[in-house]
Order: sequence, then structure tokens, then C-alpha cells
Amino acid sequence: MLQCCNAEAVLMLNVCTQVKEIKRVLKSFMMKLQARDAKERLAMEWRLVARDAKERLAMEWRLVALALDRMFFVLYISTIVAFFVTSILIYQVHLLEFAHTMEDITGDSPDT
Repeated sequence: MLQCCNAEAVLMLNVCTQVKEIKRVLKSFMMKLQARDAKERLAMEWRLVARDAKERLAMEWRLVALALDRMFFVLYISTIVAFFVTSILIYQVHLLEFAHTMEDITGDSPDT
């Protein structure tokens, strides 16, 4: 009977030792898994930060391009308007000069 209890005690001790070893291995595995997950999460966060920075930079350049586009459009329209106003004024000046020249040639004044 003593041998039976001794054998059971040794068997129980072996089982407890093996259970402790399994717990230690599982704990080590879980820690490695958590560390890997933490690294993956950190890498994902860095990728998101980098992507956000790229998107922000792209948006800023879009705004710069939009502002330049509007500025050049206003410059273009202003140039066209200035050209037409100048052309009309030059035409009026030439028309007046022509009228005065015709007045001098014919000797008539338009008022009489």
C-alpha cells in the first residue's frame, strides 16, 4: 500500500511538473504573440500616420494649385478686359483724329 501511494505521489508530481512546464510554455507563447501583435499594431499606426501626412501634403498642394489657378484666371480675364478697353480707346482716338483730319481737308465743321 505504501508503494502504491508512493507511485501515485511520484506520478502526481510528474503530472504537476508537466502541467507547470505546459503553463510556462503557453505563457511564453502568449507573450511572444502579444509582442508580435503590439509590433503589428505599432506598424499599422505608423502606416496610418504616414498616409495621413501624405494626404495632408497632397491636400495642401491641391489648395496651392487651386489658388494659383484662380489667380492666373483673374490675371487672364483682366488682361483681356484691359486689351479691349485699350483697343476701344485707341479706336476712339483714331476716329477723332480722322474726323479732325476730314474737317481740315473739307473745311467743314460738323456743327454747321
